[in-house]
Amino acid sequence: LHMGKTMKEDLTVVAKYIKQLYPPEFNVFSTYADLYHNYFASQAKKSAECHLEDKDIYLLLSWVHNLYPKDMRKDQLLAEELEKVQLGSLLPSSLSKELEKKYLESEEVRI
Repeated sequence: LHMGKTMKEDLTVVAKYIKQLYPPEFNVFSTYADLYHNYFASQAKKSAECHLEDKDIYLLLSWVHNLYPKDMRKDQLLAEELEKVQLGSLLPSSLSKELEKKYLESEEVRI
């Protein structure tokens, strides 16, 4: 969560101040956003490929599908900039579905 906050703060600075210092063809915001997103995607994938307890699966999926994308878009300026970049999901669809299935199966056993 801390890294997400750092990313949001950094991208806000890039969008408000740094982007204007470069020609548009440099795609400064896009470059920063891609780098952060790719890092988070690699970390999320590493986490997903480890043996996770149910609560960890829930937290990871919640962060990937809800917290990360929604929190980043709360800021109007970031929402507009991120719309142009279209970063995609942090986890491949197949891996996300696999985790969802594992979590749901585990919950069914508990009930």
